[in-house]
Amino acid sequence: MHGRSKSTSIITAAFALWSLSVSALSNPEDSTDADIWRNFGEQLKAASQFIHHPDTPRDPVTIADGYQMLPRIFRLAWEYAFEYADPEHPILFKSTDSYLTNGWQTSDAVYHSAVIDGSKNYRLSGKRGTAPFFELTANEGFDGMHGQSRMVSSITEDNLTVDANNNIDILIGPGIKSGAGLATTANTNFVFLRQYSHNWEDTEAAQIKIERLPESADSSQRFSLEAPSRHSIDGAFQTTLRYMLNYLKTYHTRAANIVKNSRNTLVAFPYNVPDKGSTMPAGHRFAVGAYDVTEKQALVVTFKPTEAPYWAFQMGNFWGETLAYQAGAATVINNQSIKQEADGSVRLVISQGKCPATALNCLTSLGRQVGIVIYRQARQLELFPEFHTQLIELD
Repeated sequence: MHGRSKSTSIITAAFALWSLSVSALSNPEDSTDADIWRNFGEQLKAASQFIHHPDTPRDPVTIADGYQMLPRIFRLAWEYAFEYADPEHPILFKSTDSYLTNGWQTSDAVYHSAVIDGSKNYRLSGKRGTAPFFELTANEGFDGMHGQSRMVSSITEDNLTVDANNNIDILIGPGIKSGAGLATTANTNFVFLRQYSHNWEDTEAAQIKIERLPESADSSQRFSLEAPSRHSIDGAFQTTLRYMLNYLKTYHTRAANIVKNSRNTLVAFPYNVPDKGSTMPAGHRFAVGAYDVTEKQALVVTFKPTEAPYWAFQMGNFWGETLAYQAGAATVINNQSIKQEADGSVRLVISQGKCPATALNCLTSLGRQVGIVIYRQARQLELFPEFHTQLIELD
């Protein structure tokens, strides 16, 4: 597949070898752990049901995307279920990269997350960076893996305290009042950090860490030093499986509904005030649609933009993945990179790759016939564009 990184190939190959090892385990008496490994492998077969689901588009690229996505979401689920799952030793880790995206994220943002215990106290500190839009949220659940996620509280660049040296120091925990930090509930188990920039080539990402309070004797340890047990590994296997299947079910259902109800059009999400309790990031509005274009077709989107500080279109595939995340491809366009018509309107052409010579703005699906396009708008919630779409034939 075009554009696959070395890391992607390694993960995919490892997953294939793992599958072969599962089928080769003919004697569970060979190892104490052989039975839980084989049982996990047998259960994991259920993940492919979504690829064969009747609501899944049958074009070859969508099917290939689905198989490629399985080991990727396996990795993400395992990280949340085991590698970064200790709230006593939390790690704010980068949860998105060039070959691991979820939830149709945007290439204009850098995403970090940490697992916490909402009944405990934490500190998040370090260099603020220069991204113009900064969002820190406390959530009950990870969207998709836990079904829906509920945002409990948030801090953005508007109410973020930064000292003269560009440092931040944020308290996180129960009972924290608005303006004093990030409040949590007993069910809060995730902290998410999103940083948005129109152009990351001249933007510095935040360099921050999270730590449990009060500082314990082993607070300098990045990971728990406790040895794993057969029981803990089996539990992590089951949590990983549950996260994977929940995510696949959630995003397959969403994508299938979008394809069914919003094919070659854009539909705005309802505007709910306030943000608290939303599944969405803080201070955002969205519109979503499904593109369905052959090699000889293009979808034209026209609209009058708002004066929002940030808005962008992002191309994704059917499986919730971002196309060419921060890879420099024409899969994302924002209000600083887009070109307007003489009357101030915007005309955007979406195709599999071919862009009309007269088009000012083009997005590519990188050869996909069917997928999802997301419009994001930040820091302007009241005004929202009205989108018009037209399917045209290419010369």
